[in-house]
Amino acid sequence: MPVPDPSSSYQEIASTLRDRINTGVYRPGTKLPTVAELMREFRASNTAIQRATGLLKHEGLIAGRQGKGMFVRERTLRRPRPAEYLRVPVPGEPDHWTTWATGEGRVPSQRLLFVGEVVPPPDEAEALGLPAGEPAALRSRLLLLDDEPDQLAHSYYPLAIARGTALLESRKIKGGAIRLLAEKGFVARDPLAEEVRGRMPTPEEARLLRLDEGVPLLEVFRPVVTADDVVYEVAVMLFAADRHALRYWLSAR
Repeated sequence: MPVPDPSSSYQEIASTLRDRINTGVYRPGTKLPTVAELMREFRASNTAIQRATGLLKHEGLIAGRQGKGMFVRERTLRRPRPAEYLRVPVPGEPDHWTTWATGEGRVPSQRLLFVGEVVPPPDEAEALGLPAGEPAALRSRLLLLDDEPDQLAHSYYPLAIARGTALLESRKIKGGAIRLLAEKGFVARDPLAEEVRGRMPTPEEARLLRLDEGVPLLEVFRPVVTADDVVYEVAVMLFAADRHALRYWLSAR
């Protein structure tokens, strides 16, 4: 592979390194040459190398490990099927996500981050049909597989539905919220519409999901509606874009 001219810009250096990653010269998990080695190879300044590798970090191709150097990011994808989370568990069965994870040989766990009443963001409030400033119930959880963060899950409920139920209690709900809601007569219609959005994480989201610098989120936004058009939940699920590919089945009818 040709070595760039000494006058090459940091974009050209980044392009060469990117090509090596994409063609497998630098495989996932491989440690990159040190900054000093790259400076010698490209006959470039420390600033140019730092800017080039910084660009690749922001693209999610490499990640720095403190005291160890820079490594090509692992790119093994998990392919969740968010629609399947809506299935109502039978008596004695845990929620579907737990059932799925156990069936895959993984150890599922979850951490309650927040339970209480909040004024939801504008999109969530609009989907729930709430006037501006009116509160809703919120359950926020961090879902983990083998103690590694898998997703952030935020569920908003109208207070008329949530008050007086375990939805507003700071504990895990036996059988999951889906079973609780089904017992109250709230079952999702089929099909439902949802949106998948891409965005950068907040610092707190990056911390909870243990995201490397520059890794974006996949945000699944789903109003959950009964057959009678009653919106009883708005679910917002956040996935690391470098670890997940969302799978859907489409119909032309």
